[in-house]
Amino acid sequence: MTMLDAGLNANQLSGASPVAGRRVIHSDHYNLALVRTVLTTEQIDARSILETASGEVAFQTLRQRGKTEKWRGAKRWLSEATGLFGSTGLGDLDLSSVTEQGGEARVTGSHFTDAWVKKYGPPGQPVCAVAGGYIAGALAAAFDRPFSVVEVACVGQGKSGCRFRVTPLDGEVPFAEETPPLDTPLSLPAPVPPAFDELAVVAALLDVLPSADPEGRIPAFGGTVTRLWAELYNQISFRFEREVPRAMGNKFANLPSLVLVEAGHSCAFHTFGGIMRSDEWRERVVPLLETREDWLHAAVAVINTLGWGTWRVQALVPGERATIRVYDSYEGTGYRHRFGKAESAKCYFSRGTAAALMNLLYVGDITTAPELTPSYYNQLFRSPLSFRAAESRCRAIDDPHCELLVNPLSAGLTTKLLRGLR
Repeated sequence: MTMLDAGLNANQLSGASPVAGRRVIHSDHYNLALVRTVLTTEQIDARSILETASGEVAFQTLRQRGKTEKWRGAKRWLSEATGLFGSTGLGDLDLSSVTEQGGEARVTGSHFTDAWVKKYGPPGQPVCAVAGGYIAGALAAAFDRPFSVVEVACVGQGKSGCRFRVTPLDGEVPFAEETPPLDTPLSLPAPVPPAFDELAVVAALLDVLPSADPEGRIPAFGGTVTRLWAELYNQISFRFEREVPRAMGNKFANLPSLVLVEAGHSCAFHTFGGIMRSDEWRERVVPLLETREDWLHAAVAVINTLGWGTWRVQALVPGERATIRVYDSYEGTGYRHRFGKAESAKCYFSRGTAAALMNLLYVGDITTAPELTPSYYNQLFRSPLSFRAAESRCRAIDDPHCELLVNPLSAGLTTKLLRGLR
């Protein structure tokens, strides 16, 4: 499966919005930023947010496939569950010691643990809540009963592997069989034609994302990526957004949006910084680019292969501002589909990504391939020159598309910024 396979063709963006089952590509940088943000927020039931989201997505995906393909017997269900887990890039799942009476599940090459230890060192606590939730959902789908799945050992604690104690429970399966349909059908306008040869950029990078290796990892650009469900990210983000003020008080109501946008900053800085510093980009894509603005359009071409929605640069004033329209944003569309009409815009990840791209190009100069160090990150995102994105339209509030307005924090410094780029 290539990047192009995971994305949405612009010609498909009409009629009902494709939400259920949609898988998106994200890097270890974003996955870690999101999960670490949730797990380290005090006073909330963080593991429940992660486990419930992952469990429901696993349950619904496997149930749907099992019914369609008429799976028979526990061995088939468990084999399909391990195969699906491995295809996501989350690691290698071993359910060979698990039956309907319980047992022990194991994960090697855990995506979240590896990323955490690599970036921050061992966390000293179990951090594979997404994997634990997946196991609970998969077993519920296979045996039609609930299971308790507790991580009893984690590489994050210095253990040799990640192990989960599985115990059957009485009662009903705690996951919905399917996501409820939209209460009001949404339609999509035809996207504007691209202003850049997207296919040329995509064709130049088709070989970059291989399939998962034997340990369930998908290596790319010096790190790893996953092919997880948009619904998983949406449930984590938006349940986190609701849980923080409920548990901590309304004075913290804005905290989730701030940290979710920051996760987008971190993702795009590392992911697109890594892409633009890679040999593949330098050898295959840079020869197609003439201006710094072409770099932004090329980055958008890559985004349009990742399943995040179809992005279009509506307006761009170099070094000053950009307007980016997103058709079928998985965040905005997903929120409307799962939670109903929102009172405010919900594309936090997209906002962080749009701002990061402008910062990489115009506050820093990613075209010179600088090292992606913490100090360089602070230079790009902690300066009065830094770009921030606001969302003026969003599918979550029933707008026909999402629209991001990207401007410097201090507009009066634009002249200084432009002078520095010359």
